[in-house]
Amino acid sequence: MTWGAMLGEQLDFYRNAHFWPRIQGVTDEEYLWEPAAGAWSLRPGPDGPWVLDQLPLDPPVAPVTTIAWRVVHVGRDVLGKRARAFFAPGEVPDDVVMYDDAYWPEPPPTTAGAALAFLTEAYELWRDGVASSTTRHCCGHLGRAAAPTPTTPWPRWCCTSTAR
Repeated sequence: MTWGAMLGEQLDFYRNAHFWPRIQGVTDEEYLWEPAAGAWSLRPGPDGPWVLDQLPLDPPVAPVTTIAWRVVHVGRDVLGKRARAFFAPGEVPDDVVMYDDAYWPEPPPTTAGAALAFLTEAYELWRDGVASSTTRHCCGHLGRAAAPTPTTPWPRWCCTSTAR
């Protein structure tokens, strides 16, 4: 069995045993509920499309976030963009930037039902890409485009972590 297949099985286990049972019953009200004043959420942007609250740099103290904010962050920014950047058909270009919004231009989900479909799509793209990876691919490097600095490439699977 390849590392990719083993990682795919682990992803399925944690999603199906821990994450999915907790999120699948979320309502529209819960999806956008703000648990504290100033919580980061998903909101209508100044030009109409909905956007995530964010700053150009991570704040010194992480803000409280809504379920909607976390769903979009995980589905689009952590799983979706990276899956489309690294597992799309063909060769991954040397200059790929996995954080580029071009990899997930669709608007974020504004309802709980749309959020579940969105998470499923993003998860399946990531899981299928990981599971189809060879051991050699898993042990390779992402390259400079995904590294914290241009001279320190990360191992390929460091991109599975949300920590930067």
